Parts: sequence; C-alpha cells; structure tokens
Amino acid sequence: MRILILHNHYQQPGGEKVAVEAQITLLRQRGHEVIFYARDNTEIKRYGLWQKAIFFPEAIFSWQTYREVKSLAIKERPDVAHVHNVFPLISPGVYHALDHSGIPIVQTVHNYRFLCPNALFYTQGEICERCKFGNTLPAIRRRCYRQSYLLSALYALSIGLHRRWRTFQLIDRWIALTPFVAQKLVEGDLATPERISVLSNFLPDPLPDAGFTEPREPLVYLGRLSPEKGVKVLIEAVTGLPEVGLQIAGDGPQMSELKELVQREGLRNIRFLGHVSGERKWNLLRRALATVIPSIWYEAF
Repeated sequence: MRILILHNHYQQPGGEKVAVEAQITLLRQRGHEVIFYARDNTEIKRYGLWQKAIFFPEAIFSWQTYREVKSLAIKERPDVAHVHNVFPLISPGVYHALDHSGIPIVQTVHNYRFLCPNALFYTQGEICERCKFGNTLPAIRRRCYRQSYLLSALYALSIGLHRRWRTFQLIDRWIALTPFVAQKLVEGDLATPERISVLSNFLPDPLPDAGFTEPREPLVYLGRLSPEKGVKVLIEAVTGLPEVGLQIAGDGPQMSELKELVQREGLRNIRFLGHVSGERKWNLLRRALATVIPSIWYEAF
C-alpha cells in the first residue's frame, strides 16, 4: 500500500516521535511505501512578524498545510492517510484536505487532545474531564495549557470549534493505545465503538540484548519531567531511603523545580541525567534495579 503518515513534531522529543518512527520503519520493512508529511514546532522560533500575527487562525485551520497536503495527495495518490499529532502547525484543517482528496483517514490517539485542550485530563493538581463533551471554555478559565490564558484559549477554540464543525467525524478509523483510551473517546461522543481499534505501542523484535548486570544499580525514571508524570511523588518517596539511589532521565518544564527540591532536601541519592536515548538508554535500563512510572494522570499507554 501507499501510506501517507502525518505528524506534527513537538519542540521537545518524546514517546510520540519514537512511536511514529517505529511505525514508519515497520511498514517499510513489510514492503509498504510510506510518504511522510511533517511539521515541526521549532518552526515557531523562526517566525517573523507576519507569521506571528496569523499564528492563531493558522493553528485553528492551516491553509498552508491544506494546500501542501492537497498537492501531495494529487502527486502521490496514497491509499490511506495515517495521522498522529496535528497540533498546532498542521491543524485539524488537514482532515478536510484529506477528505476533499478522497483519502481514507486513520487517526492514532497518543493523548487526550481531542477531548481536552491540554491533552492530559489533568490540571491544577487534579484529574479533570470538564471539557470532555465539547464545551472547552473551562480550559480558558482554569489556564489549563501552560498556565496561560492566551495559549489555553488557542487550544480551547481550536478543539471546541472543530468539534462544533464536526471535523473529527471525517476520521474513518480511530486507533487507541488501550481500551481505557477507547472508552474515553466513546464517553466524549467523539467516536462510536465500531470505529475504534485498540493497538498498543510496540518494541522492536528482537529486543535489545538484556545484558544482565550484577549488582543492580539504582531505580530509574525515564520520561518527561512535568507535573502529571508524578516525578515529585517519586522523589518524595525515596527521601527517607538514602540507601536507594534514583536516576532521573528526561527533560521538561519541571526540571528546575525538581532539581531545586533535591538540592533543598540535600538528597545525595538522586541524579538527573537529562535526555537519554539510543544505546545509552538501553544500558541505563539494563543496569536498573527497577524502572518506576509514578504518573498521576491517565497515562495513555
């Protein structure tokens, strides 16, 4: 098959990027032809005055993406389009471009963005599903996206308007990573059960060599450093266990706060490693006594 894959990269690399790359590799290994359309949020750093002025309307409906995807569809004639993230640069306008080109649309749901402007169902230190049914105004009032009224309004308007315009009804097949995520799509009236498939993320086969090491080294956290990930909870849990080491691999908006906490408490058993990838990541996991996932949101996987 000829498969068009579309993804909007985040400024900070994470699990979605890994999942998209793994999917493209696997499809090509199985003999499919993959056409990849991508936008990258690092583009925003290079914006001039005009681009900054039109950023809001383009984030709601990007005419640049619409034209580029329509042109790509005419040139490549893919059998199907598989969409991952569209926010903010690709925008939900891409679904209209694909629909007008007669291309069936598959959407993988990596988070809760279609139902929640900050994509987490988590804000102000608690689980929150106020926007799940389509009224996204609470997200503005509660500054759910990066504690900003302006950015919260951008995502609230984009999602709320496209739900009102029934843009997401153009999606032919939804892929959820877990039955829990699938149930949230149904609860939010975004898709009916028969339009949803559950397909988990996957690892390469064969797996990297286990490389057993004794004695085991400290506990390891590997992921984004942001409040919903619960890393602060993990740090507090090992505070009274000075003999248990903890290595924190990853980066994110909470990095400075967490480092200050560790320094303030004089915790010598905790180390921050920054972003870790490739063989260094596998070696870190091989030597770990255990990996810990202390998430306090609805972890999507």
